[in-house]
Amino acid sequence: MIRNGYVYEDWILNKTNGNHNNTKEKLMGQYHLTVNLDKKEFLMPHKLGIGLKLMEQHGIPYGTPDALFMLLACSNGKGSGDFIDNQNKLCGSWAGDRIAVVGDYADKDSLPMMFGADSIYKLCHTYPLDCNSEECTADASSHYLDITDMIIPVMMMNVPGLYINTNEIGWRKREYIPNGNLVGPGWDGDMESDTRQSLDTHLDLPF
Repeated sequence: MIRNGYVYEDWILNKTNGNHNNTKEKLMGQYHLTVNLDKKEFLMPHKLGIGLKLMEQHGIPYGTPDALFMLLACSNGKGSGDFIDNQNKLCGSWAGDRIAVVGDYADKDSLPMMFGADSIYKLCHTYPLDCNSEECTADASSHYLDITDMIIPVMMMNVPGLYINTNEIGWRKREYIPNGNLVGPGWDGDMESDTRQSLDTHLDLPF
């Protein structure tokens, strides 16, 4: 099965006495997205260069947790040491909203009934571009908006050396530029690729 432009595992329905039941046998692990239930926005981990499973997102620098931290910083910009955010003004934009980490195997009881937890993951893709591949017939207002590419420039401004190419399709490579001061406001990203090294190599991170 293909979702959000990525290949996901399929599942098979177990059979009991020749009849399908509601138990799904997962061929691989569960994938999770961080979603804003009020604004109907979400973060795509693959665009941040990390995996979709919970353990692939937990404890990884400059991934989903750090992006979420920026989005929840309600008083950013009022003191020294705050985040630089002179592009999209996203820092603090999720503050006060209802946020959840929702998996593709969530059922209707995973969240209060009004949120429809069992359908949230299926609505986190680009409308209408990816609707056919997602076998989705929901209307535009039901879909969640991917804001990952809007928060990435803010992350790069505030993490000297971090580089993620937002034009790259699929699971992106996170890179580190040794001369970190080249990343910041006004930097156009025009550098030879051989001046970069992979982020996991430079920082010895477990991904």
